[in-house]
Amino acid sequence: QTGSSFAKWAMGIMHVRSVFLALWLLVQTLHGADAGSKKKKDHDVQVLMPHHSFAAPLEYKTLLDDWTASGASLFERERLLLHPGVAGVAGFLFSKSPLVTDNFEVVVHFRVMGDKQPSKVLHDQSFGFWYVQENVSKIYNETAIIKSESWTKGLHAQGFTLGGSKAQFTGVGVVLSMADRE
Repeated sequence: QTGSSFAKWAMGIMHVRSVFLALWLLVQTLHGADAGSKKKKDHDVQVLMPHHSFAAPLEYKTLLDDWTASGASLFERERLLLHPGVAGVAGFLFSKSPLVTDNFEVVVHFRVMGDKQPSKVLHDQSFGFWYVQENVSKIYNETAIIKSESWTKGLHAQGFTLGGSKAQFTGVGVVLSMADRE
């Protein structure tokens, strides 16, 4: 009977441990769910910055008040098409207003489409994001570029020689390019 009492006692302890473990897991799960909802709540309170943000559906007239679109750039209802994948053609989008805060984040969703064989991709295909001190929308002369022999020559004549930007700038630039594909 002593062995039987010990077995009952051990089973009771194991049951208590199992209940404790189950409660602990429940608390951790609820805490994790709360943390996830807090993160979601934090994300929900983020706001688009007027004059520096756009989201679908896009309204062409409103966007033109805040942005300079040039070249092959096309505002469509659900997206912005910057580069059509045609040699010698470029697309640009410049904000007309300075960003007067250092508390911001940039979220860009992009899709690259085209031939999967690198040797068949055009050499001048690139995508760049620039955050620079200079007001590019004021110095960019689209008319002069259009009148040039080619977009590339027109851009270079204005000093835009690095993925659609000037090679010397104060700020940050990120360029994705096919130039070094070989």
